Amino acid sequence: MTDEQAREIVLEAVDSASIGGIREHPSLPGFRQGAEDILLSGLDVDSLAAMEFCISIELATGLSISPDEIFTVDSLLTFSDLVRKGAM
Repeated sequence: MTDEQAREIVLEAVDSASIGGIREHPSLPGFRQGAEDILLSGLDVDSLAAMEFCISIELATGLSISPDEIFTVDSLLTFSDLVRKGAM
């Protein structure tokens, strides 16, 4: 899996989980290119969104993540790197 594919999987998971703040985030175009990061603390991630995010990642990659693990990662770029490597 390429870095770009991992970033897109993470963005699709964020979108499917309806995590607030991502669509209008000023760093979104840069994140897609791998040039900018988006901190999870700047997004509206509640427990339901965390569960939906985990399900989306698992369906796309087979990587099983517990919702609690999402909050151990500080940014989407770091998360996409973990997804690419298949490590959580």
